[in-house]
Amino acid sequence: MIKLANYQIAVLSLMVATAIPGAAKADHLQAAPVMLQLQASQNAEALWLTNPGDAPLQAQVRVYRWTQANGEDQLAPTTELVASPPMIAVPGGQRQMIRVIRANASQTSGTAELAYRVVVDEIPTDVHAAGVQFAVRYSIPVFVQTQQQADKTEPVLAWRITRKDAKVWLQATNTGQSRAQITDVTITPANGKPVVLSAGLYGYALAGSTRVWQLEKNGEAMLAGGKLDAKINQQPQHFVVPPANSKP
Repeated sequence: MIKLANYQIAVLSLMVATAIPGAAKADHLQAAPVMLQLQASQNAEALWLTNPGDAPLQAQVRVYRWTQANGEDQLAPTTELVASPPMIAVPGGQRQMIRVIRANASQTSGTAELAYRVVVDEIPTDVHAAGVQFAVRYSIPVFVQTQQQADKTEPVLAWRITRKDAKVWLQATNTGQSRAQITDVTITPANGKPVVLSAGLYGYALAGSTRVWQLEKNGEAMLAGGKLDAKINQQPQHFVVPPANSKP
């Protein structure tokens, strides 16, 4: 099981994976779209890798089951979805398609949406050149709808403030059957001023799961409760956050 840091779970996570001898500046693979969704009756979806440079680029593609446990994002190897091909070479100035395939299309049981991550690692091609070359990684969310969940696609969020290990935590529990993408988060303590927690992606609360974040800004003030404004799946929403000692 792999735990994910916040920066790794962006809609499209581009990060330095390794530093090896190579060119100080280079063109890297680009991946699109930034999110994939398979309907209950859908067997596969396409992910495109584009090489904007002149030299060929190679990549490894893997798929992980994405869950949330103890308030954290976790990845685990899976055979429920597969990437084809798992290794790919993209010529300069061209693009290639990766098919993300449901291994068993009949596996649509359950009432909640299933979540996965497609991880694309660019493989450095010249390990002997001078300078520093950086490979990149994309972590792309994939959501698979189930038959029972088809008509119930809205997340249902409840927010709470908790204290643990002398730290203050913000908790989002999603009792709905589909994920909540949480962006542009602002909290306002009951007796304080608004504090922006995120001007972009804050994270996800997956279907039937809980996600927590440490509050480093105005955490103590929020123990008395307050308000939270955010975009949930791109739709602005307003929430009341109860005091930390209140019952759910």
